[in-house]
Amino acid sequence: MGLTPEEANYFVTEVLQVGPVLEKERLSLLDDIIEAFQREIPFQNITACGTAPEKRHLPSWLEIKNDVFAKVGGLCLHLHVFLKELLTALGYDVYYAKATVRAPFDHIGLVAVNVSFVGSKHLVEAAGFPTFQAIPLDFEGFSEIYHRSFLRQKFEMRAGTVTWYHEARYEALPFSKYEMTDDGFYKFAEYDINTPYTFDPFKPYLENVSPLRLFVRSRVSKSDKVCWTKTRCDKASVSALRGRMQRYEADPNREL
Repeated sequence: MGLTPEEANYFVTEVLQVGPVLEKERLSLLDDIIEAFQREIPFQNITACGTAPEKRHLPSWLEIKNDVFAKVGGLCLHLHVFLKELLTALGYDVYYAKATVRAPFDHIGLVAVNVSFVGSKHLVEAAGFPTFQAIPLDFEGFSEIYHRSFLRQKFEMRAGTVTWYHEARYEALPFSKYEMTDDGFYKFAEYDINTPYTFDPFKPYLENVSPLRLFVRSRVSKSDKVCWTKTRCDKASVSALRGRMQRYEADPNREL
């Protein structure tokens, strides 16, 4: 498993269109890769929803690699496993971090170390929600508020545990189920950043994921809206979504 330096350079320059790797400072390059990755590689479970339950399986490294190079994308299982191998091939020191959205190990976190100085840590998120940069973890308490695309977000650091908060945006969502802050943010995810993990602890949860709703993040940029589609996994919904995606592919600048 892994990418050669040549494959990594090709992916960054040709697939992500980031530019010459060697000409960029390390943190700047990392930020550019994260932004381009979120812009170009879809976060989606269409593939899982379109696969019969008895045929769903943890993808092999070759399947992950082919899907990301082809811009098919996938879940954090695809995106963050590939991104870890990409960054490693580019000389970054990256490890998996246990993340909890609804249950331990239900999300794969990434932490990059020694990027800006020896001992520095940055949270790397390039899956569902826009961050557009590596998040520095050299603070205690609450971070600044980051406003990226549609999402206002902040982070809390307490004794090696990082909590990712999102601003409550829709009154219809059941925010009473979430831990809310006084200023209107809810707890979205929690990371253990002090303990590097292998992929093995994530397998039992990821092997039993059964997608109930179909979603795709089909467009992300700093200035434009993120287009999220979320619907039930039935044939009519999948057919309707395919039509919307075809219209987007024909004209990426139009609203879906």
